[in-house]
Amino acid sequence: MSKDTQIIFKKNLLIPSELLDIIPIPIFYKDINGNLLGYNQEFLRLFESDDLSALVNKNVAEIFPPETTKQFLQKDQGIIQKESHVQMYNAKIITSLGKEKNIIIFSSIFGENHDQSRLSSEGIIGVVFDVSMLNEKVIHYSKLASIGCLAAGVAHEINNPLTIVQGFWDILHDMFKEKQIIDEESSEHFYNGQQALSRIKNIITGLIEFARHDNTPEKPTDLFKAITSSVGICENIYIKDKVAIEVKFSEQAEKQGIIVFGNFGRLQQIFIGLLSSSYQTIKEKQKSLKGTDCLKEFIGKIKLYISVDDQRPQNVIVQLSDNGIGIKEAKLKEILSQFITNKCPGESSMPELFTAYSIVKAMGGEIKIESTYREETSITITLPLKVP
Repeated sequence: MSKDTQIIFKKNLLIPSELLDIIPIPIFYKDINGNLLGYNQEFLRLFESDDLSALVNKNVAEIFPPETTKQFLQKDQGIIQKESHVQMYNAKIITSLGKEKNIIIFSSIFGENHDQSRLSSEGIIGVVFDVSMLNEKVIHYSKLASIGCLAAGVAHEINNPLTIVQGFWDILHDMFKEKQIIDEESSEHFYNGQQALSRIKNIITGLIEFARHDNTPEKPTDLFKAITSSVGICENIYIKDKVAIEVKFSEQAEKQGIIVFGNFGRLQQIFIGLLSSSYQTIKEKQKSLKGTDCLKEFIGKIKLYISVDDQRPQNVIVQLSDNGIGIKEAKLKEILSQFITNKCPGESSMPELFTAYSIVKAMGGEIKIESTYREETSITITLPLKVP
């Protein structure tokens, strides 16, 4: 393959190589004769290799088993002869460690011209899915769904006896008060007990609502209720780690009420996820302050401020800020690139932010993140209001 031909390929390639490397799916591109011209980092990982030049300029016959190579040629001809724009097929590969993997390949032609006279300046781009990884993800999400169903069931079972306990607690308090056998100290104990029961009730109610509304159709939904129920689930868990949540509404927002068109459960998913992300960053900051006097004085704070957009009154703005460890500049760029490319991040890439972004975008909204490492993080969500 001459350098001139490779330059033509690079010019015709529809996706810049820099973008390919941040896509979390193995991608390769080759000429119509099967010579590999390039690939992203994930394609290299698929073969369990860290040698960047290991596969360049090799023919697919040199890196894929014979049956896979045969499929390549057959499917590529189907694309070139315009039998279809995209071909899909199952295949196998052998990694550099000798491990066999089952994969699914989607391939399509790239280049500016598709006529037979210009095929020399065109090639095939392929997207690869590791079947074992897909199976692992299906199993993982199935487990999460099972845990969610179990949590919802437990919440329902706890809710009924909890309501009875609350009722008897009030009866006992009134009885002691009527018989005048309750002093100020005992009254305080009753009050603290009632507050604790109320906190448990709020958590249970929030979990039940989260399970109940998750699959309901989108409809006009009270944003206040979604936020306060999310906070109710989290705040009593966070407070034991010296993390406080503060919620404020602007006067205009509180006066007119905030109704958005969406799914109550998914709104909860946004705010529970973001609160969880803030909680984790605050825990990281507490860890970084361990062994210093600053830790004794440090109080984690998560603030939520809800207001109507002054410049676009048809929108509501939710600002969430925390005084956690923050996000390093390189990490913030990675997260923002995930937003741009719709990359589904791994566990270490703050998936709560990606989930929130996906739901907000589906609702026609926007999400922005600003962060100063070791100081604070601010997340701004803009959602369209549902006009009555």
